[in-house]
Amino acid sequence: MASNLGLIGFGSSSTWDFKGISDKLKAAEQGSRLSLPKKQLSTAQNQQKDITTLVTLLNTFKASVKNSIEQTTVGKQTIKTNGESASLSLVDGAKLDDFTIDVKKLATKDAFQSKAVKSDSQSLFSDIKIKNKDNEEQVFKEGSFKIMIGKEEFNIKVNSNDTMQSLKEKLNEATSTNSKKLSSLINVKVLDVGNNSSSLMITSKKTGLDNAISFDIVSDENNEDAAKFSNAILEKLGFLENKKVNDLKKDLQTNKDNLENINQQLANNAYDVKSWISSLEKEISLDDGTKINKDSKLSSLSTEQLDKLFDKFKSETSKNQEEDVKNWLDALKSGFTKVEITYKDGEENKTIDLSKISEEDLAKEEVKKAINDKFNELQKSSFNTQAKIDSLDDSIKNNVDVNHVQYAQDALFIYDGVEVSRSSNEIDDISVGATINLKKEGKTDFRMVNDNSSLLEALKDFADNYNTIINNMSTLTSYDEETKEAGALQGISEVTNLKNQLSALITDVDSKTNLSLSNLGFTVNRSGILEFDESVFKKAYTANEDTIKNFLMGEDVYQKNTVLSQEISLKPDLSDGDLIINGKSIVFSDDFKKRLEDKEKPVEQKEYLEELVKSINDAKIEGVNASLIEKDNKFYLSIASNGKTDFTISGDSSKLANLGLKEEKFISSKTTNIGVFEKIKNSLDLLIGNDGTFTTLEKDYKDKIDKLNKEIEKTTKDIDTKFETLNNRFSQYDAMMAKLSLQENQIKQIIEQSNKKS
Repeated sequence: MASNLGLIGFGSSSTWDFKGISDKLKAAEQGSRLSLPKKQLSTAQNQQKDITTLVTLLNTFKASVKNSIEQTTVGKQTIKTNGESASLSLVDGAKLDDFTIDVKKLATKDAFQSKAVKSDSQSLFSDIKIKNKDNEEQVFKEGSFKIMIGKEEFNIKVNSNDTMQSLKEKLNEATSTNSKKLSSLINVKVLDVGNNSSSLMITSKKTGLDNAISFDIVSDENNEDAAKFSNAILEKLGFLENKKVNDLKKDLQTNKDNLENINQQLANNAYDVKSWISSLEKEISLDDGTKINKDSKLSSLSTEQLDKLFDKFKSETSKNQEEDVKNWLDALKSGFTKVEITYKDGEENKTIDLSKISEEDLAKEEVKKAINDKFNELQKSSFNTQAKIDSLDDSIKNNVDVNHVQYAQDALFIYDGVEVSRSSNEIDDISVGATINLKKEGKTDFRMVNDNSSLLEALKDFADNYNTIINNMSTLTSYDEETKEAGALQGISEVTNLKNQLSALITDVDSKTNLSLSNLGFTVNRSGILEFDESVFKKAYTANEDTIKNFLMGEDVYQKNTVLSQEISLKPDLSDGDLIINGKSIVFSDDFKKRLEDKEKPVEQKEYLEELVKSINDAKIEGVNASLIEKDNKFYLSIASNGKTDFTISGDSSKLANLGLKEEKFISSKTTNIGVFEKIKNSLDLLIGNDGTFTTLEKDYKDKIDKLNKEIEKTTKDIDTKFETLNNRFSQYDAMMAKLSLQENQIKQIIEQSNKKS
């Protein structure tokens, strides 16, 4: 009997393709649920890539702007040199006009070489002997000598056991009364001079007359032999001639000072005897028959011959003694200088100041005689002093100091027609930011050529980097009307606004200088491309260099500080520490101090203040300058600071008060006006800095991509889980169907067997 069951598949010999059906269902669901986020992911990735490209370009642009700030020199000068006697270097930004320098003398160091000894370990002074006041021979045990350099003086103690090496050590260890180390001023070496002999070389560390070395004896009022031993020590070393020359130089200076004083008293009746002799057109004869011509030297004449030459000089140069004396008195009355005479009035000696002499006194014969005697006395003194100076000059020239192997001297050069001397061959105080190095005698021409090549290169790089961004933006934000295709960044407001922001960098006007880059040859064309016209820039720069420099690079503006004294009517001498400006003590020169002590010819108030101003400025205090202000016959001292450093005035309160000053301190204050390059860099920081617009945008897209990746990963996982469960169930259904199919077959067999039996 036939059976017909209603179960699906039951009794069917066919099986279902559950896996194929499941895969199709899964693919359909994946397409339905993942196509949109995957499309969004692809779009976001493309946009992120293009934004990263844009950020990279902006960073390159920013780096070029930053490099312009740090590396570009505006207004740099290139030096064209013709000559080898000097070289010139300029700090960035320094400005200098063309000039010529004619080097007459180089600054040199002072150098002495002692007499040689057979060994540097041989005793130097053990064989020194002297005769004392009783003519007894005294053997040297110990003694001293002086070495001077600049204003420092050092006493060097030696003994009979000292060698070349030990003397070198003593010189290096010596300290002055001002606690100055001699080793900081000189170099000392023991030289091998051949033939197994050594000598001591002493050289000043710095060049110039201020660093000249000299030697002298040390005397002791309690020991009459000390000076003799000291003299013998210098002779043993070979430095005694230097002492003799220095003594002659001191004597020479004393006579020059005396001559100046005498000639001041002579007023307009002072005469230059040497000039008179050198101007002789023909030979003249003295009363004793001595011949004098233009080549004669005063130093070659005896005292008697000088007296006769003076008489000849008077007769040749003064035709009217009475007229000369009258002119002299007129000069004295005008306040030229103070001269006094003493004459006999009966039994009484009287003194008269010739600048205040009355007509009544002038009528007295005794006064007339005293005036004539004083006039002749001064003229004779002037004549004799000039002869003495001439003699000392010759003695100094003829005194050969063989152990003085190199003489200290200042550099002497002519700078643009002006003769200048300096203690060093490195000159850094002629012009701010310029250093001249003197190399040898001769002329060198320096021509300054403005070199703005690095600036022009920076401006061209600026335009190139700007245009690279604009060109990339055009591609990234483009839209094709025909194909309806758009650039990846089309429609993003931050990107769209960038073009306007970049354009504003060119056209924005600086409030300080009233300039923009568009004034300097930069223009943005219709396509947004930045064009740079070099000729426009050069023309503008030539016309207004400083303003354009400040516009491009910015400037630091310092608050200048000026101290104006109260009226100054006193003339106090200034000792070390009385007036201190920024840590530097202001003192007068030794010559001016002597003049302040001169009661006969007191220093005028204006002259005093002019010297004070000079002393302050000569101190070379960085950024500080002093000047004298005269108003209504009153004098004031102005001390100004450029404000770049703190400005301090201190010192002795009473001396400061005498100068109309008080202790004050001003703190440096600076305002920075930033240049256009710095402003552009700051604007780019707002775009690509840590919190910049494009930095944030780039991060937002990264976050969006991360979010989409997570969403796709989760959806994929959900679909996989769903169909894994479905497949498991299909497998279970398949197993059940297989079991039912088996049972169906068994039942069929039973039925078939049953049918056969019946």
